[in-house]
Amino acid sequence: MINQVEESIKSTEKAIRDKEQYLKLAHTRLDIRHKRPNIELVYDPAQKRLIEEIKEIECEIQKLQERYENITKLTILFFSSISGYMKYKKRKIVGRVQRKQVELIHHRKEKCQQ
Repeated sequence: MINQVEESIKSTEKAIRDKEQYLKLAHTRLDIRHKRPNIELVYDPAQKRLIEEIKEIECEIQKLQERYENITKLTILFFSSISGYMKYKKRKIVGRVQRKQVELIHHRKEKCQQ
């Protein structure tokens, strides 16, 4: 299970990095369109599509970041609950051992008194 969580985190991080590269490319293409020499700047279908593409990529990145945050929050909750459970079990075991030690001491005392 831990391996699956780690793999999910890594794949989400990679997906975010990949999308960020596409976003940079789309922004670069849009900037190049704005800096064309001797061409009137118009809002044509190509520019409209670039702007839509940027918005789509930004939405995808946001969803991936939310997924990443959810995975990390759930992982933290999972490990903190395991940690709490382990502390509980440790206290129970220590308590049993201590009771056993007291029983042995009493048992030895009783043998010595006989």
